[in-house]
Parts: sequence; structure tokens; C-alpha cells
Amino acid sequence: MKKISFILFLISINLLNSQTINGIVKDSTTGENIAFANIVLKNGKGTYSSEFGIFELELMNINTDTLKISTLGYESKTLTFIDFKNLTKLEVLLNPKIESLDEVLISSKKIKYNDRVILGEKRRKH
Repeated sequence: MKKISFILFLISINLLNSQTINGIVKDSTTGENIAFANIVLKNGKGTYSSEFGIFELELMNINTDTLKISTLGYESKTLTFIDFKNLTKLEVLLNPKIESLDEVLISSKKIKYNDRVILGEKRRKH
């Protein structure tokens, strides 16, 4: 009987020390939900948002936990416990990340080669 009481006591302590945070990840400019964004705690535990941008994550140490939310095409955002301790549902707005690519040159000019290499042998064109 004492073992069962002790186990129940440990489970209740664990439940009291944890908190579940619910939230949604959105684009800051359009307001659209962002699907499959990564939500990671400082200790490495994490989840990802659903196809509708909704996530749920259990925080073990609510005083020191830090959330990092990231996804491709958006700037990452880091939130400390102070930022979301009084919220029942967290709304995370991510800013789009603008990246530019290097210039690509396309030409219609055909390049002629004098030497042909087949299976490692060098042969002259006749």
C-alpha cells in the first residue's frame, strides 16, 4: 500500500511541475497559419505544428524553459517563459525571410568540343 501511495505522490508532483502550452504559428504579414513549423524547448524536447499551424507542448520547468520556433522561409523566433506565462493560447507570428539568389546566365550558343571522352579513354573526333 505504501508503494502505491508513493507512486501516486510522484505522479502528482510531476503533473504539478509541468504545464502544457497550446499555440498557433502564423505569418506576420498575411496572418495565414504556418504548417509544420518546428517548436523546440531549450532542453531539446519539441514538436511541430499541425497542417493548420496548431501545436501543443508540455513544459517541465516553467520558470526556465525557452521556446524556439522555426521553419523554412521564415526568421526563427525565441520566446522565454515570461513572454507566455499568462497566456492560455500562444500566438506566434513569424516574419518572412527574404533571400536572394545569385544571377544565372542562360545562353543558346552551342559549345563545340574537339575531344571526346568515353569510359575514361581520350579519343579524337574525325
